[in-house]
Amino acid sequence: VALRLPALVTSRIIDPDEAAIGLLGRTMQRGGTLYTAMADRKPPLPAQIYEWCFRLTGSPDLRLPRLVVACLFAVSAVVLVHELARTHGASTARWAGVLYVAGAMAMAPADGGAANYTHFALPFATISLVLSRRRGTWAPLLAGVAFGAAILGRQTWVFAVPAAAASVWLAHTSLAQRLRGLVLFAIGTCAAMATAALIAPWHEFWFWCFRSSTGFLTASIAPGTALVRGLGALLLFTAFHLALIVGATLAARSNWRRDLDLWVWTLTGLAASAAGFRFFGHYWLQTLPPLVLLAAPLVATLDQCARRLATASLVLGGTVAFVLLCVPGVTRTRHG
Repeated sequence: VALRLPALVTSRIIDPDEAAIGLLGRTMQRGGTLYTAMADRKPPLPAQIYEWCFRLTGSPDLRLPRLVVACLFAVSAVVLVHELARTHGASTARWAGVLYVAGAMAMAPADGGAANYTHFALPFATISLVLSRRRGTWAPLLAGVAFGAAILGRQTWVFAVPAAAASVWLAHTSLAQRLRGLVLFAIGTCAAMATAALIAPWHEFWFWCFRSSTGFLTASIAPGTALVRGLGALLLFTAFHLALIVGATLAARSNWRRDLDLWVWTLTGLAASAAGFRFFGHYWLQTLPPLVLLAAPLVATLDQCARRLATASLVLGGTVAFVLLCVPGVTRTRHG
């Protein structure tokens, strides 16, 4: 909440996606049906949350949706830290929390402070990743529910289906437990996604979010332009998340077999980030949860000097992101 404070005190638009979601929410508030009265090739959860916020405040104020995002991040951070404390100890858990919170914020203003599709999806996906690695009956079922909610926030999380299946499979030992876990995860995912029918006609939801998304994923762009954009976005993400990237890279040298599912999550996140060759900054957030789980145990074991450097990089990234949100001209005035 502290890092996102500049975005919570202004109702001006930070990200163009906020304008699009806000238009959908306003139309729904006035009685319109999503994908019928208006449409976007995006899933329904963010528009529904915007509509609830607008109805509660009586105005198209963007501060409440951003506060909802901040609270969702907080809940997912608590789940993540609690799980790492249980499996790896308090030190690793603290580092995981810091890497996760700072990583979600340390970006350009439109990518770190807004309330768009990625920001609503990421907390649910983080919870799903944590739960999918746990044994038992309820864990895979609840992981599936959270995963379905993530897809309803941003449909590119569909790319992570193989990763989630790998986590559930590797979390259990016997074949019967693995198959049961996969079935429960699938039930949870389908049940969560089925709630889209409560917001919009199912056929229209499926058409706009999946059937018509092929054009979005295969956008025509020159290879050279795509390469420059991709490298630029990768360098910017790495600069803002140096401790995270270095920690995960070092971890790969020693325990990549043990955390194979996390690397699958990371690869599917990279694939989702590259889909359509647009390379917007917030697309990289899909790689954040697995990278945190990979990097935190390694960073926690570094010597004192290395940990200080990691802390300095996190403080620097968070400070730059915070200051950029305060710079005049970042936000935009709504018209009409």
